Amino acid sequence: MLVSLGRKSVCAVVSICVIGAASHAQTTSQEWLWCSGKQSTTIDRRIESCNSLIDSLDVAPAHKSLAYCNRAIAYRELGDVPRAISDLEESVRLDTEKYPSLICRAHHHYFTGNAERAIAGYSEAIASNPRRPEAFIARGAVYRSIKEFDRAIADYDESIRLAPDDALAYANRAEAHLQAQRYDQSMKDFNEAIRRDPNMTPAYAGRAKARAALGSEPRSLDSH
Repeated sequence: MLVSLGRKSVCAVVSICVIGAASHAQTTSQEWLWCSGKQSTTIDRRIESCNSLIDSLDVAPAHKSLAYCNRAIAYRELGDVPRAISDLEESVRLDTEKYPSLICRAHHHYFTGNAERAIAGYSEAIASNPRRPEAFIARGAVYRSIKEFDRAIADYDESIRLAPDDALAYANRAEAHLQAQRYDQSMKDFNEAIRRDPNMTPAYAGRAKARAALGSEPRSLDSH
């Protein structure tokens, strides 16, 4: 699976994980580094840092929403799902924008294996801001995981329409075509992904699979 939905992905996806966004104080900035997982530390330290941010009078509610989201991720990694769910609901409540916290909650459902709730969650995020491409990529990943390839491709189509230079969207659409045994389309999308990001190693591996499935291909598809 090419799409990245890892522990740090909420910050990356919603583009709001600005270190020290709530305060210019160095200690607060360090707490954000630990809470968000952008700086490696123990899971207990991550939770403690999120606690500090949540309890701080200097942190705005919208940023506390992000701290709740990150603490929920830590609780999920510990297997404490009830606490994770509680934090996710509080994150949504505090988030005036809604899109970031809704994606965070949908990610939780994805990682706990609930595809139906993950799809519903990403759909809710899309409804809150249909001009952002990230939730389309994430929902497409869930559709691929349950082999609904046409729906996955439709989501990647929309993501590419919104962000036409995103190599990851092309690579994920290529993977969906590959799984659906549409090898010509897969080759074209892997080539587009590589053209936009020549360092995307998984795209080369995927293209090799498509090439092997085709058995032969026009020379024009060989270019990097």
